[in-house]
Amino acid sequence: MALVLSGDGSITGNPNITLTENVSIAGTVTYEDVTNVDSIGIITARSGINITGGSLDVQGNTTITGTLVASNGNITSEVDLTGISSSISDTAVDVFVYDTSKDSDGGAWRKRTSHTSWYNEEAAAGVRGSRKEFPAVAVIVAETTKLTIYDGDDPDLPLWMAFNLLGSVGSNSNMLPRGGSGTESDITSIACLNGRLAVALKDVSGTVGEGLAVIDFISELARIHRGSASGYTGAVYNLSISGRNSNGFYSGDYNSLAIVAETCNDVAMTVLPNALVDDTTGLPIPTIAVATDGGVSVIKDNGIVVQKALDDADTDTEKVEFTNDGFLIVTRNDFNYFVITAIEGTESQLHPSAFTHNINYFRNDGTNYPGPLSPGGQIVGYDNQSIVKTIKGTDIAMADSYGLNIFNVTRDISSTDNMVAYAATSYNTGYMHGDVKGAFLSGISTANVTGTDKVTNGDFSNGTTGWTANSAVITATSGRLKVDDSGNAGPDSQAYRTVTGLTEGTVYKVGVRHLSTSQHRLWIGTGSGPLGGGNVVSAVYAAGSTPSATNHYYTFTATTTSVTVALQVDGSGIAYFDWVYINESVEEDRSINNNGLQVFGTITKSAVATGSELVAYSGFSASNYLQQPYNSDLAPGTAAYSVSCWVKTGTSSSDQYIFDRNHTPSNSSSSRNLLLIMHTGAGNPNRLQWWHRGADGVSTNIQITDKTVTDNVWHQIVALNDGTNYRVYVDGEASSVTGSDIKNVGNDQSPPMFVGVRHSLESPMTGSMALFRYSRSAPSAEQIKKMYEDEKVLFQENAQATLYGSSNDVTALAYDEVTDQLHVGTSSGRSDFQGLRRINNTTQQVETAISAHDTFIIEQ
Repeated sequence: MALVLSGDGSITGNPNITLTENVSIAGTVTYEDVTNVDSIGIITARSGINITGGSLDVQGNTTITGTLVASNGNITSEVDLTGISSSISDTAVDVFVYDTSKDSDGGAWRKRTSHTSWYNEEAAAGVRGSRKEFPAVAVIVAETTKLTIYDGDDPDLPLWMAFNLLGSVGSNSNMLPRGGSGTESDITSIACLNGRLAVALKDVSGTVGEGLAVIDFISELARIHRGSASGYTGAVYNLSISGRNSNGFYSGDYNSLAIVAETCNDVAMTVLPNALVDDTTGLPIPTIAVATDGGVSVIKDNGIVVQKALDDADTDTEKVEFTNDGFLIVTRNDFNYFVITAIEGTESQLHPSAFTHNINYFRNDGTNYPGPLSPGGQIVGYDNQSIVKTIKGTDIAMADSYGLNIFNVTRDISSTDNMVAYAATSYNTGYMHGDVKGAFLSGISTANVTGTDKVTNGDFSNGTTGWTANSAVITATSGRLKVDDSGNAGPDSQAYRTVTGLTEGTVYKVGVRHLSTSQHRLWIGTGSGPLGGGNVVSAVYAAGSTPSATNHYYTFTATTTSVTVALQVDGSGIAYFDWVYINESVEEDRSINNNGLQVFGTITKSAVATGSELVAYSGFSASNYLQQPYNSDLAPGTAAYSVSCWVKTGTSSSDQYIFDRNHTPSNSSSSRNLLLIMHTGAGNPNRLQWWHRGADGVSTNIQITDKTVTDNVWHQIVALNDGTNYRVYVDGEASSVTGSDIKNVGNDQSPPMFVGVRHSLESPMTGSMALFRYSRSAPSAEQIKKMYEDEKVLFQENAQATLYGSSNDVTALAYDEVTDQLHVGTSSGRSDFQGLRRINNTTQQVETAISAHDTFIIEQ
């Protein structure tokens, strides 16, 4: 039958195709036909397809995604695993691609094992494959009651060896025990390095475990690490590996080898520089870290175990990982943070955050920023959701049910001076530095946003106009409403007003900022008058001994065209309110602060480049702009702070304001800070100006004349005060202009912040903006360069920036150190990131695990 290449690219004809001459293929060929392997259901993919016989045998529907190179009739491809992933059945709890070339001797130990019992073991169905030699690449799959090693050197991934869990330590058992009655412990995690396999075991109920099993394939020694005085601490199995599934037993009690608890949640291995060499194997001895319900234990190469114990019975360590420079990453069970800590230092603390040898502590609690994404900062019922991976250099990836966090970590600086980027299904923030106070314009929806504040005089700039008192005395000074019930002690003392012009069925955003030591509330009802019924928002704020201004945000769906808004004191006392608004559109703040920008008029959104996900925000004018109500967190004083954004604009006949934080109407003696592109001045039109004014009315500005941004090309701008100087960077490079006259920019007159327009609603940005961030800290020159290099790819054609699909709940992470790709699994599929950019995705659900090395990917 003839071979036919159709115009649509399809091939019909005899499925056996032989290529005998030079073949040139332009475009992409995909490979979708995969091989199922026995009951585990592994679907395999290899990084290269090498057809040396001159023929390609295509059977059925075949897709290959990647670049296929044909030379002299032989296909010797470099096929990256785009779309060719591997998957494990639902019973797998962990997977591990063990490439022996990463071992200290490059895997040479595999050629020195012909004397071992397992090398001379007979093939047996379901237990031992026919190949004697340990695979150069082994795919290790852990189920709860079984561990299977597959031969990754064979594209079909045949079985090489299986371990069955049975029995318990203290009685007859297999090499991998099951615990107690023989049905109690499950495998939770696996690692393998230098011929040693580490298997973490945990009770199915989470209360007991059989500890950590370490099996050496060269010496055939199998040891179990358990709690001190367990009777079998550091016990050794009496049979060789060929007897792994026999009725053997563990014996010996070596308390010096104890781990802090026998319920093991995670395990990691590394070989540290200058590690001791095992006389039996000839290889450096790996250091093993195990996370348990009682803390972290580190089994060093010299046999000493470092115990980092936890005294709080409700606190567990859940994940442990080695950094590339030899430290430990540790997470806990019920809080969204992680620490990087030194291996040394046996200690006992309540929580990992208190480890005395911690180097970094990343958490969003007001003092330990930047932290992982978690709306509102604290999470109820978080419980074991953190996944951490060491990635390039000293950087860290962390993921959970809220999405992906990529931490750019620099050693030898304060934790609070590091950076993090958040990526979810609907946005990518770019890098946020240190004490970030807002991350805006980071979405991917191209739907224009339209909004109007429905609450007239909601910022009290016109005193109490429009507001009515009920059982209280209300006054307004400097944009702050005072509701005084100190003489009444009634339950419904409030200031209220009617808000009209709502559209039934529309979702509205509500924001309020309050300050009080009395219990008070925001109340929105569908009835008229101070006590109208049909509450749609009813939020009570508890009393506090120390008042602090706090922003709160809510949503509701309108069922009527008008509502009553009440700002209320419950009981005797005084409450203050800075602003309240109801708006159908808010441009979300994707930082931990969740302080969105109000939308006035219509803001246009479109892709930053053809086919790209990230969107540009444009169409700014006197009636179309973004505004954040007064936020005291934005006042830097004289301390370090920074703003960063991307702009694309041409020359203009007027100034173009990027942001302006100033009271309206303007007061020349009030604090102010802003960044703009000036139209005129000193013969240098279209220059950047970084401008500040203190409360004394004296201003200072840095006018940048040596950087061009008005060429209709996307540019990154970072403007900062490092505590000593003002400086502006364009595309990662510093301007030659600096300023040292630092002004005290405060919160006098409670100024709002305007984005894309001047505070007077003049001089709008005529081009586009994206990724606007505001931090109360300043990045270094090296960090700014990193920001630029990693973010600029998001502004290229067809650049993808988010997690693929509809789920932010990350179930698995893997990092391929060869390709520098981070693989992120969710129920929607696998997203493959290089830096901040997603370069590929699959659509097969990832449930529990991914492992990747040199484009070889296994997932469950």
